[in-house]
Amino acid sequence: MSRGVTFDPRAKLALVVSVVGAALATVSVQRASLLFGLFAVFVVLTGSLPVRAWTRSLAPVAYLLPILLVLNTIFYAGGQVYWSVPLGPVALSVTAGGIQTAVLIAIRLLVIAGAAAWFAGTTSAEAFELGLVSLRVPWSFAFLLSLTLRLVPEMRRRFAVIEDAQRSRGLDLSGGPISRVRARIPMLLPFFVAVIRYGYELSEVLTARGFEDIDDRTSLVSIGHGPADFAVYLLAVVVLVVSIVA
Repeated sequence: MSRGVTFDPRAKLALVVSVVGAALATVSVQRASLLFGLFAVFVVLTGSLPVRAWTRSLAPVAYLLPILLVLNTIFYAGGQVYWSVPLGPVALSVTAGGIQTAVLIAIRLLVIAGAAAWFAGTTSAEAFELGLVSLRVPWSFAFLLSLTLRLVPEMRRRFAVIEDAQRSRGLDLSGGPISRVRARIPMLLPFFVAVIRYGYELSEVLTARGFEDIDDRTSLVSIGHGPADFAVYLLAVVVLVVSIVA
């Protein structure tokens, strides 16, 4: 899964939580941009996840950013007014404060999505589950949380299968981003059906294997801290302290 430096899932979780907390706490576009840039440098230097795979995992966010930028620019008013259209008792305005708030929210989303994508791309579900159990999280809850790491790639795979099937039937995905999104709308129904079917299959498998009857569980996966993990813990503390003090 990773070809560079490997980290303990608990250390990675601490870093992700600190980065997300710092992203939510910052109120400056410059600081949020710096945080995203530093985390990108961390991903590149550690090599725990290929940069191409990391940026590819951020592709879905690209569809949300234009919508968020437009909505936040219009509904967060403040400062100098660049453009305004009255709509009855209210007015839709593009202001300096609205643009700054929209950019800040977009960068925050990039930071959070980037940290989550790095964690999901470098951590196996089994290691994540074992790490949570070692932190005294109940096994059943840890297992349900680890399913989220399994769910995202599984849903991506099923959507890709549906998309390939629709392409073989003449689906045209050429054009701009809006036209491509519009062309994918008819695939939502079979995708939701596949998700529901996957849920039923998963529940049947868990019932057949006695999910609720086994308390003392063992694991083939082993985790442990190394020197690099303590450096990650230190980095997580530094990120939190700087976000609070600055």
